[in-house]
Amino acid sequence: MNKWLRICAQVCLAAGLGLLLTGGPALAADAPAFVPGEVVVWAQDGVSEAAVRNAGADANCEFVRACLMPGVYLLRVKSAGGAAPTAAQTTDAVNALKPSPLFRWVGTNRIYRYLDTVPNDPRYREQWHLPLMNMPQAWDLEKGKDGIIVGVVDSGVTVSHPDLQGRLLPGYNASGGSTTDVTDNDGHGTHVIGTIVAATNNGIGVAGVAYEGVKVLPLKGGDGGTTITAIVDALQYAQTQGVHAVNMSLGAPTTSDTPPAQLPPDEAKIVQMARAGVVFTIAAGNSFTDGNPPITPAYLAQLEPNIICVAACDKLKRQAPYSSARKYTTITAPGGNQETAPTDGVLSTYLLSSGGYEFLQGTSMAAPNAAGVVALLLSAGAAPSEIKEALTSTADRSMMTTVPSDAYGYGVIDAYAALLKAGVSVTVVEPDGTGGKASQGGIPRNPDPVETMRPLIRIAVNQIEPSNLTVKLNGAIVTSWTVENVTRTVKDLQGNDVPVVYEAVIQGVDMPAGQNVVEVSGVKPGPPDRVVTDTRKFVIQPRQIAAGRSLISIPYYQEDATPETYFGLTFRLARWMPLENRYAIYAPMVGTDPGASFSPPDVRPRPEGDPAPKYPVGLAFWADTESVKPVLTKGQAMPAKPFIIPLRGRGSLGVPINWNMVGCPFPFDVPFNALLVDTPEGRITIGAAVDRGYVLPNIFSYDGANGYTFRTLPDGALRAWEGHWIGVTTQADIALVVPPARATRSATAVASVADRSGWKLRLAASTAGQNDTYNFLGVSSGASDGRDLADVAKPPMVSPYVTVGIQNSDVSGGLLAQDMRSAGGQKVWDVVVSTDVANADVTVRWNAVASWPRNVKLLWTDVATGQTVDMRTRASVTFNAGPNPTPRLFKVSAVPATGNATRITNVAVRTGSTRATGAVQIGFTLSNAATYDVRVLGADGRPVATVGSRAAQAGDINLVWGGRDAAGRSVPAGTYLMQIKAIGSDGDVVRVIQPFSMVR
Repeated sequence: MNKWLRICAQVCLAAGLGLLLTGGPALAADAPAFVPGEVVVWAQDGVSEAAVRNAGADANCEFVRACLMPGVYLLRVKSAGGAAPTAAQTTDAVNALKPSPLFRWVGTNRIYRYLDTVPNDPRYREQWHLPLMNMPQAWDLEKGKDGIIVGVVDSGVTVSHPDLQGRLLPGYNASGGSTTDVTDNDGHGTHVIGTIVAATNNGIGVAGVAYEGVKVLPLKGGDGGTTITAIVDALQYAQTQGVHAVNMSLGAPTTSDTPPAQLPPDEAKIVQMARAGVVFTIAAGNSFTDGNPPITPAYLAQLEPNIICVAACDKLKRQAPYSSARKYTTITAPGGNQETAPTDGVLSTYLLSSGGYEFLQGTSMAAPNAAGVVALLLSAGAAPSEIKEALTSTADRSMMTTVPSDAYGYGVIDAYAALLKAGVSVTVVEPDGTGGKASQGGIPRNPDPVETMRPLIRIAVNQIEPSNLTVKLNGAIVTSWTVENVTRTVKDLQGNDVPVVYEAVIQGVDMPAGQNVVEVSGVKPGPPDRVVTDTRKFVIQPRQIAAGRSLISIPYYQEDATPETYFGLTFRLARWMPLENRYAIYAPMVGTDPGASFSPPDVRPRPEGDPAPKYPVGLAFWADTESVKPVLTKGQAMPAKPFIIPLRGRGSLGVPINWNMVGCPFPFDVPFNALLVDTPEGRITIGAAVDRGYVLPNIFSYDGANGYTFRTLPDGALRAWEGHWIGVTTQADIALVVPPARATRSATAVASVADRSGWKLRLAASTAGQNDTYNFLGVSSGASDGRDLADVAKPPMVSPYVTVGIQNSDVSGGLLAQDMRSAGGQKVWDVVVSTDVANADVTVRWNAVASWPRNVKLLWTDVATGQTVDMRTRASVTFNAGPNPTPRLFKVSAVPATGNATRITNVAVRTGSTRATGAVQIGFTLSNAATYDVRVLGADGRPVATVGSRAAQAGDINLVWGGRDAAGRSVPAGTYLMQIKAIGSDGDVVRVIQPFSMVR
């Protein structure tokens, strides 16, 4: 027996680390709840590794590594004198990092323990747990199929074990050292894996639950326990290998049955994979006799139908005395109770050095029993979404008084009954909706509406012949459905192949807006006859194009559709023609340029492998509409395969950037960094295409409130129903390859701020209902004064427009939406503000994204008038475009602030008898040459009279006000304000207000 494992079990019991193992007295020593000195951070989307390093350094942590899960990093606390960091230092570092907006989650590297108890007993061959789950009868229906993969996060595996030959895939070591070395030094992982897939009918050893076809992917998390970072890496690797199920016989205590709003990265990864269709079997915990605390990750079972929390029973189906009992328990499986007899544990494979087989007990043994049954259900054709319902609805409840219960969940697994249930089924797969199987699991759902009037309806059918299937749509029987994607057939009496596992598909049927209902029933003749049903309710709600201007795309293909099909006659579409460097306009009341039609001659967007273009999918258009336009498409979404959008290169146009308008080809967002590019050197990632000079790293979109906005790799997405701009910097034509990869829609884009050594200013222009607000200039230590990736070129605008751009000699004929310069020294930006709206008042505003230092003065100069203003004291300027608008040039100068700023001193306001009755003397001193303006204001701040306004040299100024308002009337006695304002030659503005009293 492994001595270390016994010691570890006792230490865990004493510490209460979620395993709370049974058997053996507790030791006085405490086992750590986390790895001292290790801090795990999960960064927000778009936060760079450099930013993580800097934040860690500020919290006295050094950077260790990036985990396989994007955005998750491991830091280590620095300790003086080479001493090991303490637990207190670790929690101090966590508390220092938690307030940072860079991170969505910060915590210690929690330790998980494997959930078994390990008595030192001889080997036995009795596998009572298999008939308890009705496995012999179940094997008559299913023994396992090739292609089903179960990942096991545990202590590794004895790869050379004779009972596991042919049952394993090459695994992954997430615990350190060689990533391919999954050697089990503990025995726990070998036992768990043998329970699931040990070879059977081979004349040796034991039988596994799923002993044919099914393979296990060993994922070593560590010997005796594992950590958050190891679990994250193991699950990320498992996802890349296409696992169908994951067993986790491990856990740690947590404080509440309710998961926090922001899950730690390991728990979030479990939920993410479950939502993607991976079924998790997770041990419930062995802590019932030690306070019965909630256990993570088992408590995640209440969040997702594909997460199953497995409790343990003994050979009489009684609750095992150690088995945790919480409200989130899903199901119970044999885990053993060696308090009654050593052989009352679960027998499975073990370390060869310890005899090769062993009896163990714990929820660690129960979970892989459930995982094996899950693998059989998947092999029988059950969908992941059907697994939990198949297990819970067929479980043995004979020992229960209430269902469900904390101890048993819905009962003890009956594999035979579950296979009978899941092996015959009908499931509406598409479209998304509610009702029937879509609403199982007790989790409220709010699916997106269906956007096409002819949605594709797909029904997955298992073990039902087409003649025994009935489909109804809105109460009426549908007879025009077709059989597709047949994966299993049987022979009828005439020897013909009859489909029994297939998809029933309804397409080309017009459906009304609002709620629609699909009802499906199937019969498998008996005796007894088995009847299965499903219902799907979905809402058809056409996408609406807002009134005014939008940059749109349409992700549905409807053969022979034209713009008039969707928009009627009162609209205008515009599309940029990159080969002609102009806009094509399509407006039925004016003219219809084919370049802005739904089948333009210059581009052929299409799904990969399909030579026919699928217009208008993949295209983008400016749409100007007088009212809201519902898009009443009868088209179909593109298949789940890459979509190809040709991009035109610079060719012989003589421009540094050729702008291409592109549309998202799918009715969901696709991450910008997931895009690929077909180039003369082959297909490469979008990041590599930027590095090799094919495209710009920015993606532009548009909204009416802000005008153009942009995101820079790795941020951004092709958004469903929106148009975008991609800048091509190579001469050759290339193609954008859009994979069907869903992105989570993020918040509105916000430009990144300058680093600590710099600053950034945002410029916005508006006029006549047009806006352009997403423009930036500033300095950064990482930028250069020439063109670099910190500078963002700007695509052309469509009429009518207002636009702000920064001129740059490296972008001939074009403007920048962002121009960042190197830190230090005086800087000057040439800012061009343009509109084509005659006689419009154009207002330019600015505000700091990252505050500029006090030692920098920003000046705004109108080149046409010579007027200069200090941008600290003004927030906007306005000019009129005139009857024939032309671009207006301004200069923004960043100059070192000097100590000789304009000042107004020695202010005196006197009334008295030395002058005519009511006269007021005003005196003040200017420190520099300036233009002064002196006015009298009422006590409420309203203007009363102007005393004087002119340019003057430095020195004393003396003025007299005769006590009359702007209309020449004597003002009444009372309190007034004397406002003295001076504007220096550099645009610096200073103001002084002095109250005084008029006496009559």
